[in-house]
Amino acid sequence: MRDNHIRDIMFLDLICKAEPAYAPCHSMAYFVENVERLFATNQTAKWNRNQTQKLYIRDLEIQDNQYALMLLYFNNGNASAASYCHLDTNHQRVEPPQDREGRPESAHLLINLSPANMSQVRHLALLEDSPRINRRVLQAYFNFLFREIKKLQDVDFQADHPDGSRDVAGQPHKYK
Repeated sequence: MRDNHIRDIMFLDLICKAEPAYAPCHSMAYFVENVERLFATNQTAKWNRNQTQKLYIRDLEIQDNQYALMLLYFNNGNASAASYCHLDTNHQRVEPPQDREGRPESAHLLINLSPANMSQVRHLALLEDSPRINRRVLQAYFNFLFREIKKLQDVDFQADHPDGSRDVAGQPHKYK
């Protein structure tokens, strides 16, 4: 019989690469450093459109500038109420959620900040297997975090326009 406290993990190959090729490219360490700033100001929550579900970082640790460990939480306000059954009488009761409460689900994510190859774009990561937090959700969440970082560090995400055009002052047009 399998132990209830054992969880499977997925091996992920995170690729941190700028598209198009002339756009500024930042390292995974840059990304995690800025995520740490967002985390410190409680700005990591990605909500769904009707504000009933969110994915956020509950805890973040950076270990020796080599690894980033994140505890991701998915909170679902649309989930069904929890039910409990008495072991002897089989009496069942339902515990309805209170206003703005949801069912949380968690998963740990461990990211190796040292690149896995010489091109500096591939990073090994381990993600706890979870029905709600998977590779697709993680990719969308990282894109959300990159957009939030861009709001804070707008100049870091600008490049000279590829056509080489200049404004009236002779400065190159910037491409975001």
